[in-house]
Amino acid sequence: MESLTPASKSSTSSNILSVSVLTALAVGALGATVALAATAISRKTTTNTSAEKAVPLPCAPIGSKFVTLPGSGINLRYTDSDDKATENSRPDDETSVKQLTLLMLHGFAGVLETWELMTPQILELYNTAGSKVKVRVVALDLVGSGFSDKPIGTDFDYTLRSQGKVVSEFISVLGLSNVVIVSFSAGTVVGAAVATEQHDLSQSESDEVAPVVGLVFAGGCLFRAKSSFYSKRWLKPIFHWVTAKLMTDRKQSLAKFHHPAHAERVLTDDLVEHFVAPTRLPNFNAALVETVMAKEAPYEELVDKLLSPPSTANKAAANPLPMLFVWGNEDTYKPLPQLQIDSIRQKLDAINASSSPQQQQQQRIVETKELEECHHYIQHDQPEALAKEIFLFVNKNVKLQ
Repeated sequence: MESLTPASKSSTSSNILSVSVLTALAVGALGATVALAATAISRKTTTNTSAEKAVPLPCAPIGSKFVTLPGSGINLRYTDSDDKATENSRPDDETSVKQLTLLMLHGFAGVLETWELMTPQILELYNTAGSKVKVRVVALDLVGSGFSDKPIGTDFDYTLRSQGKVVSEFISVLGLSNVVIVSFSAGTVVGAAVATEQHDLSQSESDEVAPVVGLVFAGGCLFRAKSSFYSKRWLKPIFHWVTAKLMTDRKQSLAKFHHPAHAERVLTDDLVEHFVAPTRLPNFNAALVETVMAKEAPYEELVDKLLSPPSTANKAAANPLPMLFVWGNEDTYKPLPQLQIDSIRQKLDAINASSSPQQQQQQRIVETKELEECHHYIQHDQPEALAKEIFLFVNKNVKLQ
């Protein structure tokens, strides 16, 4: 073993001292940086807090209605065209009137105003067609979105299936009947979840008449698998940061999912403000993060259940539940529309091949449609075309009770 000479000892001591000094300086610099950053953040937080206190929280727009669901205790905001529909669309022969309710469900981080361009179109179609159907359009802010409650630290887990349970309770509390659920993007999973609860009812011996009579899935994400990776708890602070960044420019984030030919016309300051205002409410970002991180069972299981024929014949299952899938032909949301259409056809072929003749008579009515010059937000890009497709589909396939 080599021994250290006095000279080498001195050199080594000097090196050790140098390393110690450098280490101390590095630690000191890092500490100073952290301290300065903490001070800056603290000052910024204090400044922001003061500014936020000076700015009043946004209020729900005129025409908003609220209902507290007794089962969940959740307060939901909705709009209802009932008065308008009664005034404009009521036929002369009141005894022949049948009520049709279109229940509109928005997508991820959406608001019920996403339907405001299409609602007048659908009401006008029924009005001018001389229909004997009284149309009621009810649009809803889902839990955590818009001006509905945003519970944090409660039993509500923000899965889309849990959202479906809340919507089912909403339908029951309002006493809605002959409901056609019109849903968009992530809302299509919520709509499917509501319908599968009804499907479960159809498998029982209950004579209860189910309220949902049809489904419209616009820009659906029923075939998009959600990775369990998003549920990892260590990602939570990252998601909070990303969410805050995304919410700073809603117009830009919305524009990415609109057809260029329509984006400038559609994304007016008023419409964008409808999306922006709720982001200033307490718990908005936290609820959004909970939604992102919620652990979901495969969405496609809902499709399989809805496409399968009922195993029993009762009032709830007397009429097959018709479904309309609509996409924009330039939607880049994966999987692409054609892949989703192929998947639906394959599922139907497989079900037909394994079903009895009686079950085949009860097969679900499924239609698919792609709209031209249209991106993900169909109800914004092509509100007139979407309203027409819904009108034609309902008149052709939906049997009102």
